[in-house]
Amino acid sequence: MNKTHAKAMLDLTVKKLLDLKKIMQELYNKKIQSLIYQVIAKRVLKKNWITVVKMLVWLFVQVQYQKTR
Repeated sequence: MNKTHAKAMLDLTVKKLLDLKKIMQELYNKKIQSLIYQVIAKRVLKKNWITVVKMLVWLFVQVQYQKTR
């Protein structure tokens, strides 16, 4: 192996490592983004569930009020 060949292999290895680092960062960012979306979805679902329960209670109260009239 000559000096040029060794340098070319080293450059290739560095390039692969940099590419791998970039790919790992993108995957990490996507994982964080996915976790953020999950938290948001849970909060929205929880708020919607609370809203549905409130509406059911309100409807029940209205029906009871109509029965007593």
